[in-house]
Amino acid sequence: MFIFVIDSELSTQLLVAAKRWRAFDKTLKQTIYILTLLALLTSCSDRTEKNFSFAGEKSFNLPETLKEAHDKDKKVLLYFSSLACVNCREIEGTILNNQKITDIINDEYLFVTLVVDDRTTADEKFWRPSIFSSDTLTKIGELYSQLQIELTQTGSQPLFAILSGEKETISTIGHTTNDEAFMNFLKKKEKTTRQQNI
Repeated sequence: MFIFVIDSELSTQLLVAAKRWRAFDKTLKQTIYILTLLALLTSCSDRTEKNFSFAGEKSFNLPETLKEAHDKDKKVLLYFSSLACVNCREIEGTILNNQKITDIINDEYLFVTLVVDDRTTADEKFWRPSIFSSDTLTKIGELYSQLQIELTQTGSQPLFAILSGEKETISTIGHTTNDEAFMNFLKKKEKTTRQQNI
């Protein structure tokens, strides 16, 4: 066993140094915490200005949307999405986060997100008979899924459909990670055959 003898002046100096270190350590930890928080907020922030949302419409009315697009001299861009769709999240984080693409969408389209697996009950005025059975479609997602099939003859997500003012599908595109292919899709002005996934 060792016994150290420390005089009172040295003891006082060591206590002062220890208090300073604890204060410095606490400040250092707080600084690191704040810088980490700022880094996370900055990395998660959306630097792309969008005038649209991926949340999904709860009371979508196609005729009213087509009229609004006509009045604003725009086309309608329907985005058929799904809550459980990994490819939807990927395209939202990449393609739909590209400033050039969002500028085209903001300038030329009314962008509408329709979530096909939304289990919320729709207002009764939107209920429709199923085209596949004798059931009445009452859930928002069921209604949007049927609309997707009626307009595009496909039920996969993600799917984007450009509509003319006459409810005619001009073009569609599915999952892609190619910015140029998506921009070319957005520039379509006339009806073409259905675009394949890229």
